[in-house]
Amino acid sequence: MQTLQVATVVLLTTILGLTACEKNEQVETKPIPQVSQQSEFADTIYYNGKVITVNDKQPKATVVAVKDGKILYVGDIRGSKPLTSESTKQVDLGGKTMVPGFVDAHGHVVSAGIQAASANLLPMPDGNVNNFSELSDVMSSWENSEAGKTFIDNTGWLVGFGFDDSQLAEQLFPTAETLNAINDKKPMMIIHQSGHFGVFNQQALAKAGIDDLAPLPYLSA
Repeated sequence: MQTLQVATVVLLTTILGLTACEKNEQVETKPIPQVSQQSEFADTIYYNGKVITVNDKQPKATVVAVKDGKILYVGDIRGSKPLTSESTKQVDLGGKTMVPGFVDAHGHVVSAGIQAASANLLPMPDGNVNNFSELSDVMSSWENSEAGKTFIDNTGWLVGFGFDDSQLAEQLFPTAETLNAINDKKPMMIIHQSGHFGVFNQQALAKAGIDDLAPLPYLSA
């Protein structure tokens, strides 16, 4: 009798176990619900770029999606597809670099870029400008170089960076006449090594509404 009871218990336990396994298998193989239709689309998608994310966990990206002036997505083109609608504007960056909007009360990013693209007017040993004659030679050489031609084509200006009056043989600032002798047809600006001073030729002064070199009234003695 005891043997029959034990056998019955074992049988019931086995049946219950098999039933539980079948239920678990049904739960595990249950179809995954379909994702609801995308409800948020980007206003603009910038793609095919080199995106500087400033994020160590995701240092590289090629796409940025924006909605209502805020970044909606940063990643690759495939990840941006669900955010794209017929009304989404798509901008091809053409391999150019996209950086975050920097908010800085005092920065030198722009001036560093100008220095890199313009004529090098630094004195020796960082440059070759230690007098007015060398300044003229360097500006003329840069104007006729490929880099200079590209800069002038894009901006219409001749620009030099890095002269230092304290290291020029003349111990003076160049003047508008100094720059006019180099080129009086295009606006020209040269920037002091400190970044706090500049000299303009007559064409550049005219663009600022200054048509002569008379002393300004508020600077008169």
